[in-house]
Amino acid sequence: MPGGLTGMWGELSYFGGNGGTGTLDFTTLFRILLNPVFFAKFYPALTLLMLGVGAWTFFRQLKFSQLAATLGALAAMLNSTFFSTSCWGIAAQPIALSMIFFALALVVTNTPQTPVLVRWCRLALAGLCVGMNVMEAADVGALLSMLAAAFVFFWTLTEEGAPLQKAARGAGRVAVVAVFAGAIAIQTVTALVGTQIQGVAGTGQDTQSKIEKWDWATEWSLPKVETLTLVVPGLFGYKMNTPKDMMPFLQDAYQNGAYWGGVGRTPEIDRYFAAGSQGSQPMGIMRFTGGGNYCGILVLLVAAWALAQSLRRKNSVFALRDRRMIWFLGLVAVACLLFSWGRFAPFYYFLYQLPYFSTIRNPSKFIIFFGVVLVMIFAYGVDALSRRYLAASPGTGKVPGPVEQIKNWLVKSSPFDRGWMVASIGLVIASLAAWHEYLARKPEMLVFLGKVGFPDTDPTQPTSGSALLAFSYGEVAWAVVLFAIAVVLVLLVISGCFAGRRAKWGGILLVSFLIFDMGRANLPWINHWNYKEKYEVGSLNPILQFLEKDTYENRVACLQFPLPEPTLGAFLNLYNIEWAQHHFPYYNIQSFDIVQQSRMPEDMLAYKTALAATDPATLPRLAREWQLTSTRYLLGPAVFEAPLNEQLDPMQHRFHILQRFDVLPKPGVSVTKPVDLPLKDVGAYNLVPLEQLTAVPTNNGDYALFEFTGALPRAKVYGNWLVNTNDATNLSTLGDLRFDPLKAVLVSTPGSGLPPAGSGGEAGSVKYQSYESKHIVLAAKTTVPAVLLLNDKYDPNWQVTVDGKPVELLRCNYVMRGVYLPSPGEHTVVFDFSLPHRPLYVTLAALVLGLCLGGFLLVSRKRDATPVA
Repeated sequence: MPGGLTGMWGELSYFGGNGGTGTLDFTTLFRILLNPVFFAKFYPALTLLMLGVGAWTFFRQLKFSQLAATLGALAAMLNSTFFSTSCWGIAAQPIALSMIFFALALVVTNTPQTPVLVRWCRLALAGLCVGMNVMEAADVGALLSMLAAAFVFFWTLTEEGAPLQKAARGAGRVAVVAVFAGAIAIQTVTALVGTQIQGVAGTGQDTQSKIEKWDWATEWSLPKVETLTLVVPGLFGYKMNTPKDMMPFLQDAYQNGAYWGGVGRTPEIDRYFAAGSQGSQPMGIMRFTGGGNYCGILVLLVAAWALAQSLRRKNSVFALRDRRMIWFLGLVAVACLLFSWGRFAPFYYFLYQLPYFSTIRNPSKFIIFFGVVLVMIFAYGVDALSRRYLAASPGTGKVPGPVEQIKNWLVKSSPFDRGWMVASIGLVIASLAAWHEYLARKPEMLVFLGKVGFPDTDPTQPTSGSALLAFSYGEVAWAVVLFAIAVVLVLLVISGCFAGRRAKWGGILLVSFLIFDMGRANLPWINHWNYKEKYEVGSLNPILQFLEKDTYENRVACLQFPLPEPTLGAFLNLYNIEWAQHHFPYYNIQSFDIVQQSRMPEDMLAYKTALAATDPATLPRLAREWQLTSTRYLLGPAVFEAPLNEQLDPMQHRFHILQRFDVLPKPGVSVTKPVDLPLKDVGAYNLVPLEQLTAVPTNNGDYALFEFTGALPRAKVYGNWLVNTNDATNLSTLGDLRFDPLKAVLVSTPGSGLPPAGSGGEAGSVKYQSYESKHIVLAAKTTVPAVLLLNDKYDPNWQVTVDGKPVELLRCNYVMRGVYLPSPGEHTVVFDFSLPHRPLYVTLAALVLGLCLGGFLLVSRKRDATPVA
């Protein structure tokens, strides 16, 4: 940043790809203002603070009490769905939620007495906030914008006037919000469509495409039974590796708290379980997430009270308009909960049929929207409690003590209050009974846990079935106790014990309880590590130190094969988690491996399919793919040297070991061995966490850094080429082992003045003058007309110049970039990447307009507040 605003190119994975554009949003602002370390430290906290301020502003504009606004803001900030998302690294979502709250605050501020110009300026500014939410949270932001539109329309329907008139007024307001939201978010939407929909495999909207993508789109669905995590945090555990990276003094309390639920499970495995587990279990992942959806006991209890009060026909604490809004929010909450079940219930299927909903992954995202509306209902409830019971005057006489006040209330309370007390006590008793029933089902639960990957063969292990169940039982106990306390606290408020002068104590108790309850549930998400130790800053191991040198000239890959020995297989965990996801990006090491990619471009899918090994006879295609993508270095077990040469490269044997190494604890890491064997034989990966392991070069190490000398140079000039516009033929040729890509290059786009074939012979040489992700300068020396191949992905948004003159960009070897050099001699070839700027200009203009609108509203407010002389 700010260079990313004109386009981002992701060169660290496979052969690169269009990363869209950076956006003019708050995340970008934080990236520019904070250095990387400060950004990593404070970004989640800043986003949660923004969420709290946005929620507080919205509730104050609804004229809620200070207590209701404060508790509502805390409930939003500490909702585990939002809190855990921020800690996961997707902290832009809390910013998006804050923008929705700010937008709704601007909408509800308008009254019939508001001047027309001010009213429409507020709506326009609300639209810009909704658009900013899309800029921050992409598909989640788009869904939140629909929620905001529904709120604006229904809010208008609760106003006075004829139904048709209100409907037209509501539609007009939604239209204004949508127009301004689209204006500011156009850069983001353009980038998302260009990188996530256009040219992406499986995004078609025909019936067959939707059927084929159902499992992919719904893999992260919330199992119905895990809805209980909204009420009981840690019922199914927290993170998959709890208590890893938690503060040391908390780790004992959260030991055995690993997540054992089913969110993220491969659907085929669920179908296998449902069919009675007959035959071999399908391949796939058992889970890939954590149980972070807790909403807060007090939040749920008060929200339930507010819903019950809104349904009273007489003597409700809510005005009619508030009751209608609570009904609307309640219906939205129920719908979002049903949709979050995804493939585990029929409801999401109907939503999935709507245009482009099949491109949105993970129905569990609807828990985000459930949490938003639940916080709103909770704030309505706290405001009603505050007005009816806390702000009530106890009278002019002697203030009765708490016990006497409760006795008086029991005699004089309304049927509704007595009914609520009985129902609350009944729920506490029911929760105790449910806890007892859960304890009684331990044998069945142990069988289930064994089936989903947590056998009870050694109960002393932290991930054994018994250990996980013991932790789960403890979490239920906490929930029952806290629920009983919350019931007592609400009943004390309703009884008038905190009325009048005692109101502040009631508020303090409510705030303290909410912070303790939700804070305790959020502790597992707060991770700590020393980044200098984690990334070996200043002490980088020799293997990675070798790979980081001139990484743009070659790529590196891991030998991701099934390994018979667990000692060797453990290296895959170290590589896939610590090296590929942390060290490689930190040191800009470019890798052939794809770490995460939910949506694969069509050209990449076709390319990988053409080069896939389908049987032993086609195993050399694996080497061909490494060759074509300039993957020169490989990491894996040293014993693979012979199989690589014999099975993948039987004719030329171009794989050899550069350096053998072992995986051992980093210097200074203490290790207690359980048996009297050498550390290498015990397996260091069994003794310390992955981030405490490093590569130590040894002459007889189990692992090796291989060099594949057959890999194409990252940049190469060819005197021999063949122009063919038939992509299917070119893919077939690339996969044909008789074709030698070192001697010829295939050109898919006929260039101006480019002959259909080259004359052959040595063409010359090329070297890098400078390299940046979006700006590459090459120095080529050719002896004949030649095609320069750059083994990075082709994209029409790359521009190329030769000796300062723009020339045509070629698509070579189906997916790579190239350029024709017609005349022999020395040439300077420059590749530059930039996306169209027009959407950026529109977004920038909308931002300037937003600042002007905000200034106008501020001046208008000050002018209206100035007393008349």
